[in-house]
Amino acid sequence: MAKTRYRTESFVHRHSLSIASVSILIVWIVCTVSPVPAPILGHSLANAIADWSGVVVMIFATKYLYERDRLRADVHRGTA
Repeated sequence: MAKTRYRTESFVHRHSLSIASVSILIVWIVCTVSPVPAPILGHSLANAIADWSGVVVMIFATKYLYERDRLRADVHRGTA
């Protein structure tokens, strides 16, 4: 039944959190490339990039581990 649910959901619906977090990370990177008038602002942007990079990695790792365990459970139950 879980496979049917995943087939009916769109790509954007399944990956909206990843898309949003990667877009925010890209915005921070683009802001860093532009000339920064104050050094403190540059440090803040670099800190934001580091924080959002960690968020993106955690989201991708969680999604990977969740899907891996879900597939193992399906194989164990004999539904895969």
